[in-house]
Amino acid sequence: MKRIKGQISVFLALIFLLVAALIAVTLESARASCLDYLTEQAASSAADSVFAAYDSDLLKDFGLLAVRGRRGNTLTWTAEAERYARAYLQPADGLVKRGDRVGLSSLAVRAEDSVFLTEDNGRIFADAVLDHMKSAGLGQILHDTLERIGLFDKDGAASFSGTLQNFLGSDEYSLGDILGNYGDLKTKAEELIQAAQEGAAGGEDGSGEGGGNAAPDLSRTNLSELLEELKQIREGGILGAVTGASSISSLSWTDPERPSLLPEEEKDLHAGTAQANFSFDETLLLGEFLMERMSCFTEEKGGGYRYEAEYVITGKSSEREALAAVAGDLMLIRTGLNFAYLCTDSEKLAAAEMLALTVMTALTVPQLAGIFKWILVAAWAAAESIVDLRALFQGKRVVLWKSRTSWKLSALSLGGAGEEASGFTVGLGYRDYLRLLFYLKSGPKAAYRMMDVIQAREKRLQSDFRLREYMVGARLKMTAVTVTMYLQFPAFRRLSGAGFGRQYTKTAVGTY
Repeated sequence: MKRIKGQISVFLALIFLLVAALIAVTLESARASCLDYLTEQAASSAADSVFAAYDSDLLKDFGLLAVRGRRGNTLTWTAEAERYARAYLQPADGLVKRGDRVGLSSLAVRAEDSVFLTEDNGRIFADAVLDHMKSAGLGQILHDTLERIGLFDKDGAASFSGTLQNFLGSDEYSLGDILGNYGDLKTKAEELIQAAQEGAAGGEDGSGEGGGNAAPDLSRTNLSELLEELKQIREGGILGAVTGASSISSLSWTDPERPSLLPEEEKDLHAGTAQANFSFDETLLLGEFLMERMSCFTEEKGGGYRYEAEYVITGKSSEREALAAVAGDLMLIRTGLNFAYLCTDSEKLAAAEMLALTVMTALTVPQLAGIFKWILVAAWAAAESIVDLRALFQGKRVVLWKSRTSWKLSALSLGGAGEEASGFTVGLGYRDYLRLLFYLKSGPKAAYRMMDVIQAREKRLQSDFRLREYMVGARLKMTAVTVTMYLQFPAFRRLSGAGFGRQYTKTAVGTY
């Protein structure tokens, strides 16, 4: 057989090609494993970097961690995530100067999900607030405070509020009829007195002159003075009776883009995502956040609006209306509690009964003394409440449940309610009563009004601030395509089947 020259060289060349291909494939496989890990880290780093760029003003002013993720309805955070991922895979120094070890051909980042503060019907915002409050260590402080003043017990945390709501809504003592409307109170009392006077004037002798039985001139009594004051409250409102009208803010909430006005379909996005459910302990922490960060009548926090807490509690767009609504609620609570106390004080009930019997006997209708007694007790409780509210609006304290030593007005000085405004060294202040009102009225609507306050405050620093554009969580999908480095020869690509590149698809989640 004839030997061909160079066959050994060809054989060795083929062997070398196969060995080189094997080595190249091995190196490329190792590189692919490294790139798989590297791209995964790049995606995770990009997500973390996006959320590391939180709004510092929002954190400083309200303790909330959130990052602006969109402008209007256009997502902007994906472009930032892509920039971070590209910088991670292709750093501007080091390896690039010695050659690109990644061989990045293309990179794309898209959003799979974005969770914004204003979604899930206010619960995502509540989660953010609760995280801040718990990290601040205020939970135990609040618990201890409530335990000291008797609003919390281990066996039934919501027992006080439930009792209060049941009391204010019950028909016992006809509170709904007697205390629900001060105009009705005055009308009932005046009708009763007028009927008694007419009955006395048209006695059996028909002369209207009964000697010692003649009706007294009630216009000069303390009761008449109190009824006149209640009439002024009905006409001018409770607010005018308990605070100086000249110092009341006339601002209104007019921002058409405030979170509470968002469409319901946008509020419903990501329903069920958050953990908050506005339970008792969560509501207490939300209320503490409200009083810690937002202004009220007795304490300003530097915002544009003076009665931020009152707006959150009542939802009134006018600050005057919000303050008036709070005053009305406080008046109802204090009157109910004062009325309840009077019902337990036998001495004061006896005094009211004696006064009612005296007046009705003088009017020759002693059979009406029982009815007039409760009208007198209700008026007495209302007068005491006026004193309480004046003290609260002056920044003083009022005890939650009165006693004989803490009761201010006597049965014979009802007309002096306007002159009393002394507080107590112990008890609850105006801000404490706001906490109570917030608990009674808390929920998603109150959460959105808290967002309104935050947006209004931050707009003073950033004119284009929109809370709906701030997100607290996102999930991205990154697709990176890299070229082969050790299989550059066509023969290597054909032998290995690797082609010209490799695609890596990674997902990552960013959150606070």
